[in-house]
Amino acid sequence: MVACAKHFPGDGVDDLDQHVVTSVNSLSLEKWWAVFGQTFGKNIEAGVLSIMIGHIAFPAWDNHLDQRRIQRPATVSRRIVTDLLRKRLGFEDLIITDDMSMGGIAGYMNRKDRTVGCLNAGCDMLLFPRLPEDYTILCEAYSSGTLSGDRITDATRRVLELKTRLGLHKQGRASRV
Repeated sequence: MVACAKHFPGDGVDDLDQHVVTSVNSLSLEKWWAVFGQTFGKNIEAGVLSIMIGHIAFPAWDNHLDQRRIQRPATVSRRIVTDLLRKRLGFEDLIITDDMSMGGIAGYMNRKDRTVGCLNAGCDMLLFPRLPEDYTILCEAYSSGTLSGDRITDATRRVLELKTRLGLHKQGRASRV
């Protein structure tokens, strides 16, 4: 078992339920850094090994609107996952999505696009993937060049590094971290 800080980039700013619809963190960057940036930053400094991305739009950092004028959830936002969480906050460990069947992402895009999109955004692991469908989607995305081998290798490395840190590669009980 490993601690997981969630839901990045920060939930509870609105009264929307990301199980049903994409919620929105409407804080300004200044307020976000004072609240959620500081909170996630302290978790990262303390050594949290995983962070869960929420199906939460954060327009102060990524103001992308799709053709329907709907804000992009963090789950599929490279700007939020890679640029903010990885580069700006310096998080190098495992990034996991929230449930990929929740309305906050399923209502935003179809299964194929969200499955590939979250990995391309920088997420390493899908929560509750639909197998074998998602596996087939990822294989096809790799074959077509929509998902790079480097991205797959990077995500796989992070999963295996976490398992190693937990001692799951050893026989018997896992070690404490």
